[in-house]
Amino acid sequence: MRKRFIAFVPLFAITLWGCGPGEKFAEVTGVVKYKGTPLTAGRVAFMGADNSVGASDIQADGTYTIARIAPGMAKIGVTPPPAPIVNPQMKGKGGVPGREDDVKNFTAPTASKVKLPAAAGDPDKSGLSYTVTDAPKQTHDIEIK
Repeated sequence: MRKRFIAFVPLFAITLWGCGPGEKFAEVTGVVKYKGTPLTAGRVAFMGADNSVGASDIQADGTYTIARIAPGMAKIGVTPPPAPIVNPQMKGKGGVPGREDDVKNFTAPTASKVKLPAAAGDPDKSGLSYTVTDAPKQTHDIEIK
């Protein structure tokens, strides 16, 4: 038992190292818009100054929340939701495998009909960025043109 404890202590110390009070992270929230209209789905990713990545799904009202990102310049990428997977063998039944009852009552998830520029999804090419400050909570709306 003592050997396990002795082996655990250094591992625990290494785990806590880097989680000290000197490190600051921020929560960034906002609205994602394309040509002035909020996106209703998709994903936002912030690539932080320390090369960490924070990501968030875009909610139906266009909002997002990156829960933890380091202060400094962050590059931003925005991707649309993937198209729904449809089973071609279920043609005429909603494209969804399952019982007939399930198929009749199934509403397939719809992907955003907005086609974003391909570069928007690549933080290095999107031209979108934000300087994250030391404030624990901040707001940054994203406008894709």
